[in-house]
Amino acid sequence: MKKSLLFILIFIFSTISFSSIKAVMPKNNQEEVDLKIIFKWSYESDQNDKKVKFRLYISENPNIKEEDLKLNNLFSNFYAGDVLKPQTTYYWKIEALSEGKVIDSQTFRFKTRELQNGDIYQIFFENYKSLIPYGKYFIGINNDSFEIIDENKNKIKTINVKGIIENIYKKEIIYIKTKEKLYLLYPDMIIKEFNFDKKIIKVNEETYITTKNEIYEIKSNKIEKIYSSRENIIDTKIFDQHIIIALKNKIQILDFDMKNIKEINFKEEIQQILTSKNKIFIITKDYIQELDKNYDEIKRLNFKISSDKLNRKYYIHSENMIILAGNNTLQIYNEKLELIKNINYEEKYDYFISLNEDKYVLIGEKIKAFDNNNKNIWSYSSISPLTPISKPYKDGSLISIGITDYVDRYIIFFEEDITNETNYKKVIQKIEQDSNEKENQTKFENTEEKIPKDTENTVEPMKNDEDLINIDHTEPATVENTINEITEEPTPLNITENATKIDLEKEIKSLTQKSTETTKESTITNFTKPATKIDNIKEPNIFEQIFGLVPKYDYKINFDYDEIDEKQIKITWDGTPITDNFIIELNDNKILNTVTTESTEATLTLEKNKNYNLKLFTIKDGKKINLDSKDFKTTNFQKTVILDKLYDEYAYKVVSDENNFYIAGYESRDSWKAKIIKINKNLKEKKEYIFGGDGTDFFKDIIITKDASENANLVAIGDTSSKGLNGDAYIVSITSDGTINYEINYGDFGRDSGISISNIDDESYVVSGNFFTNNRLTDIFVSKYTKDGARIWTNNFGGKNLEIANSVVNNSNQGFIVVGYTRSFGYGKFDIYAINIDYYGKEKWSNVYGDENDDIPVGTIKLGKKYYIIYENEGEEIYHSIVELDENKGFGNSFKQKSEYKEKLLGTKVINDEIYTYGYREKNNKKLGIVYKINIEQKKFEEFLEIELDGDYQIIGLDIQDEYIYTYGNIMTKRNTNNIVITRDIIQQKNQDQIQTKDLEEKKEIKNGIM
Repeated sequence: MKKSLLFILIFIFSTISFSSIKAVMPKNNQEEVDLKIIFKWSYESDQNDKKVKFRLYISENPNIKEEDLKLNNLFSNFYAGDVLKPQTTYYWKIEALSEGKVIDSQTFRFKTRELQNGDIYQIFFENYKSLIPYGKYFIGINNDSFEIIDENKNKIKTINVKGIIENIYKKEIIYIKTKEKLYLLYPDMIIKEFNFDKKIIKVNEETYITTKNEIYEIKSNKIEKIYSSRENIIDTKIFDQHIIIALKNKIQILDFDMKNIKEINFKEEIQQILTSKNKIFIITKDYIQELDKNYDEIKRLNFKISSDKLNRKYYIHSENMIILAGNNTLQIYNEKLELIKNINYEEKYDYFISLNEDKYVLIGEKIKAFDNNNKNIWSYSSISPLTPISKPYKDGSLISIGITDYVDRYIIFFEEDITNETNYKKVIQKIEQDSNEKENQTKFENTEEKIPKDTENTVEPMKNDEDLINIDHTEPATVENTINEITEEPTPLNITENATKIDLEKEIKSLTQKSTETTKESTITNFTKPATKIDNIKEPNIFEQIFGLVPKYDYKINFDYDEIDEKQIKITWDGTPITDNFIIELNDNKILNTVTTESTEATLTLEKNKNYNLKLFTIKDGKKINLDSKDFKTTNFQKTVILDKLYDEYAYKVVSDENNFYIAGYESRDSWKAKIIKINKNLKEKKEYIFGGDGTDFFKDIIITKDASENANLVAIGDTSSKGLNGDAYIVSITSDGTINYEINYGDFGRDSGISISNIDDESYVVSGNFFTNNRLTDIFVSKYTKDGARIWTNNFGGKNLEIANSVVNNSNQGFIVVGYTRSFGYGKFDIYAINIDYYGKEKWSNVYGDENDDIPVGTIKLGKKYYIIYENEGEEIYHSIVELDENKGFGNSFKQKSEYKEKLLGTKVINDEIYTYGYREKNNKKLGIVYKINIEQKKFEEFLEIELDGDYQIIGLDIQDEYIYTYGNIMTKRNTNNIVITRDIIQQKNQDQIQTKDLEEKKEIKNGIM
């Protein structure tokens, strides 16, 4: 009996499987969890579950319900979640699904940390025209409606308006203007509607509306005209219980009863008014005039260069005058209009926002916050330069910034508002005063109640001013002045130079039409004119020099080269005392080139094989003061650099940033070692980083990512047999100085390999490769990773035969187009295999393309809204080919061109909206590098470059930067070793014209399709 019982117990326990799920990140009961957490868990089972899938539940309630399901059918044990709420307790659990069984984890708990400056508070991917933070709500602006959204991103109400929304003004009240209507949205979500068909150019305080020739005041439930002028109103400001009105050549100062207190006339046209706590600044075409509180003139700042060339924008920050010139230079003047800082940035910026007295943020190709010492305190960027899609808005401690790189999104940043409190009290008081007329108001909870209308006369439309957004226009909107003077974004000024002591007319005329002064970086170009001195500027005479009447300056040009092999070089200079006007002369003994700038840097455009003399001057009281000079000469600018080694070294892929090239491949001594080579743009300084073990290891692709501190990191993918079983895909992330961030190997029992890697956004990337599975040949695998190396998901695609990966590109729906070639499907031999997958890696559709020959993809590019696959059709003859791919309809039009030589294409790249493909051809028993430019309109592969070196040369990469064309590749040397080579040459004028200029209609046709 005892033996029978023991046998039964053994049988029962042998049929029971044991599985467990543990929280890895965040840990159970963890406190102070980051708001951008990656959920990660471990799963252990004695059943060797290979096809397990997971469900992830996240809730703020400990009793998790089915509606808390966040993601279903996850293949990986990672999830990069949305931005979480601060100081909030969350609960989460995992369900594992394996062969019909469901294994539940316990419910895990964690609490998020409090908000910190620079944190992302929310991200919206909706296609709004603008998104405005407003108290505890967000207001999403559409074409003909606006939405009220709560802090959990729930849409509380949609308000449909009559007509198209043309302008938005945010003060303590939000003004929403259509052609015929004006809607006022108050902090407690009360809405008023008025008939008002005049074009608004400015809103001051909460009640004053400026139109083309009139000023109106909102009183109770009507809009009343309080001022009218025969002249156009340029700008208005409320200052010290007065209304300042700028007309064409004068300002009027009125009290709130509209009585004229004072008038001041100006010879020049007024462009704008700015005010600080105690000062008024009148901006004209030629200068800034400072006035005190009594409206008396104090100081005038004259411009040396016209603002229409420097595209100046003006702001007030911490009582200082801020000028953003040319998108990348920030000039800071104190309240006496004395220059105290001149800061040059590498990026271009469109907007300046004063966060508080001590901080500001710049918005453009990157988003960076600085303190008043210009120290970067937080930043946000993507792999590609950002482009603002809407003006930024600040409300309390939240800043809404609409941007795009390849995905439109609105990011809400947190920056604690320590010096300005949101002042809603007076607005609420105004609402209470109107409480006896509640029948003329509507709350957002009541969607049916109609609002009385109050009509006014019409005026002709007027262009926008600093508080205005032109929704229907593509040019960047200007930043408004909020009630607490947080954001002050004027329109660009048109300033001409006619009021300075120095006659710079000839200098300005000598600049090219597209002067790089518009980017606050002066470029000296080569003019065909005789050497002359600058007009109306005198050299100091001997008497002035002997008796010390010439101001003493201590300046140095930061330039130590005797020989230059670059066509363009950037020079900088510094010294004391600070001055804001410089003259640069570049003389080659035949031609004198001159430029005037306010910056402390300039870009010299040089000619080959010349001797140059460079001089730096400043102007003081009409005298030209010599600051420094340098002599140098130039080479012919051409370069071919062979990374000469006694062993084999091979390059597969090259990426570059502003300063360096990064080459991914391998070196072969006793074994293959994966390798990354870093070499700077002048092809002189290089570093090498080696990875792997005793097996065969190499990299096939590489990308550049950025961490939270804007530091560049490299992520490379390839193969390793030093790790794993029979060989795995191999991913390595390093800093730009070679420090390893992480190493990952991924694979199964077969020979698995990594082929391609692409950036998705600033948080993640996608990789693809070949995966040996189920005793078949290979499938294509695609995996998504965070930039920190956590795998979010992975999926395999393929049939019963052979699939080989080639490339992955982002699609427009946050998913991917995967391209490879297959023998499982299609017409017999290798055919192109395209897969459209969604955000979570699930296949939406797949398709094949080809004929009876081998069709091998070379690369996939996206141009406009179209995708193009460049491939080779290989049979008895070789055809270079291209086929169009639509992410909804699949394959489309194509063409192919017979090769006259035995050629092989190795890659493709888009440069300045032109498609290039490259590789090699065999000619006279030798391999020559070859580059084609693809003319889609004429259906041609046009030969662009043929490069012959002293050995067989194969091009694996191409770049066109700063008037140079670079090729990268591999050369077989005379000692029969393979080495890496880089060539550089000046773009020939005919090729440069082809690359940099093209008819806009032709570009539009190319982006819309092949045919």
